[in-house]
Amino acid sequence: MPIRIYLAPQIGSGTSTQDPIRSILNDFVDVRNGDKFDEIDNPSVKQSVCTVYASQETHDAIYADRVTNPGRIVYISNLINNALDHDIGLQTEWRTLPQAFKNAAISKLNDVGVTANDLSDTVTLKDVLRVVLHTFFNRQREFVGGIVPLKWDKIKFSGVEF
Repeated sequence: MPIRIYLAPQIGSGTSTQDPIRSILNDFVDVRNGDKFDEIDNPSVKQSVCTVYASQETHDAIYADRVTNPGRIVYISNLINNALDHDIGLQTEWRTLPQAFKNAAISKLNDVGVTANDLSDTVTLKDVLRVVLHTFFNRQREFVGGIVPLKWDKIKFSGVEF
């Protein structure tokens, strides 16, 4: 199944089990059909970094939402064919990605407090994700006045550790 990493807004009030705070991508992923979904929440900016392992149809539905609602869901990675190719995909150099993709990602990251304007063209996608995850960790710690679990065990990058 194709894999892609997204930055997406959170929805829900969090005041009940019927309305938990969750990524908007939960609305697209269909676990009954084998889709898988992992996320790192950031309540301080109401965003999630999400890894979606899903059918092409699911990724197409997310793309359609991006067309309808520009800037709401942003790709942080290119579409990777399968878990075996994921490590290779994370080694993709930032400079090789399409400029429109990089501009959208940088804009969205800056909007949610992740300073991304100075990303070097020599860094890999893995390096970009490290910056994003580190910033999310620090923002969460500031938000709650202490360290909160980041669901590291739920983020699986084909054995690649961050």
